[in-house]
Amino acid sequence: MSSASDLFAFPPAVNQGASIPSGAPVGLRHEGIFEPRQTAKTGGAREAGRMDHELVDNFWIPLTLLAAFLQNLRSSLQKSLQPELGTRGATYVRFLFGAPVAILGLLALTQIRGEAIPRPGPLFAGLAMTGGLAQILGTAALLSSFESRNYAAGVAYSKTEPLLAALLGLVILGERVSAEALGAIGLGVVAVLILTVGTEALRPRLWARLFTDRGAVLGMLAGAGFGLAAVCYRGAGLDLTDGDFVLRSVFTLSFVLTFQVILMTLEMYWRDRATLRKVAAFWRRGSLVGLVGATASAGWFSASLLQNAAYVRAFGQVELLFAIGSSVLFFRERLKGRELAGIILLILALVLLLLS
Repeated sequence: MSSASDLFAFPPAVNQGASIPSGAPVGLRHEGIFEPRQTAKTGGAREAGRMDHELVDNFWIPLTLLAAFLQNLRSSLQKSLQPELGTRGATYVRFLFGAPVAILGLLALTQIRGEAIPRPGPLFAGLAMTGGLAQILGTAALLSSFESRNYAAGVAYSKTEPLLAALLGLVILGERVSAEALGAIGLGVVAVLILTVGTEALRPRLWARLFTDRGAVLGMLAGAGFGLAAVCYRGAGLDLTDGDFVLRSVFTLSFVLTFQVILMTLEMYWRDRATLRKVAAFWRRGSLVGLVGATASAGWFSASLLQNAAYVRAFGQVELLFAIGSSVLFFRERLKGRELAGIILLILALVLLLLS
């Protein structure tokens, strides 16, 4: 029988015999992070290993739920800083105070478990930095779309992220999405559109302005940026040559957040030194944002190592249900008929995604 310590124990990924999906870049190794350690060759041990394998295969679901819940909490904390620091400053706080949390978490994991820090493969740095830059640019594009005249177009296009993640996952990692799952993802996108911008987002004339409306173009760029980031983070984690999915995800997160802090610090030093100086005065609240944000990101990264990034981002839309629940329970807001319809559609999409 597997012990508690064996339940999520994985052997290090090795170059020999690794299973690489057709079309994936050379270097990405999938098998080492999924297959549970076998300690005996008896039938009972093999059965325990199979059950452990199935458990870990499905562990991306609770990880995504936790990440979505914490992301909703982090967003609320960031909004409280926005009046004093502005949008750029509130965004910077997330990375600045999140990086030390991730690095300390990585060091604690390696010390407690007695394991070495994972060794990056040849594609790790490029994929991780591409993902980090894509996330920053996606956020900037989304915020810029809010300032355009057609706000609904920007929001609507940004919500296509799971569909774009499915396409980018196929191109970059060679990972396919089943027709049933693609249908569930599409239904989820429709549900989110109804919840966020209403029926305006479903009118053909809104989507006909893809190449002519500034808000629409920025929204699509935002969705593409977030989708690209999710796929690149998964690829970077899979390119590490040691450790299980927990260690790999925390290492990848530490690298990405450090890169993003350096990038944003240089950008703000050049363009907005006043906000850069102001951030230091909010270190207490900023530390809480960093802690919650880094924990949420660790959940996203871990889930994406266990499952296709498109599935994770699609299932992660459950965050909207948490946000709506908060508004009803704590702010006593009443739901409209459109919102109820969107909630029902989103729940149906999530169930279909899991069944697929």
